[in-house]
Amino acid sequence: MERKHIRRVYETSERPDEKDLEKLKNAKKLLKDLMPIEDLSEKLWYNVSGGMEIFIIEGSEVKPLSSYSKIVKNIGGIHQIRLYVSYENRDEAEQMLRAEGFYDKK
Repeated sequence: MERKHIRRVYETSERPDEKDLEKLKNAKKLLKDLMPIEDLSEKLWYNVSGGMEIFIIEGSEVKPLSSYSKIVKNIGGIHQIRLYVSYENRDEAEQMLRAEGFYDKK
């Protein structure tokens, strides 16, 4: 049995820059007639399953891990955006994106 749910056809990097966001805007414009669904994934990369930031207890103080580690602080969170289309429109969307140089997905 084949599942006919929506299909991902485009995504930004986990931390998109202005160029990535402009490319996303252009992809959405190109796919507008296929009514793409936009999904945003935002979280800290080191979250635990409960969805809370990791805290460090030192004596009687409790501070977030990001206040102790410059690396963790600079890594920041994820802000990845994905575009999905209906199962029926997947091939057409991929062909449109490929023709415009958005990706070389096989």
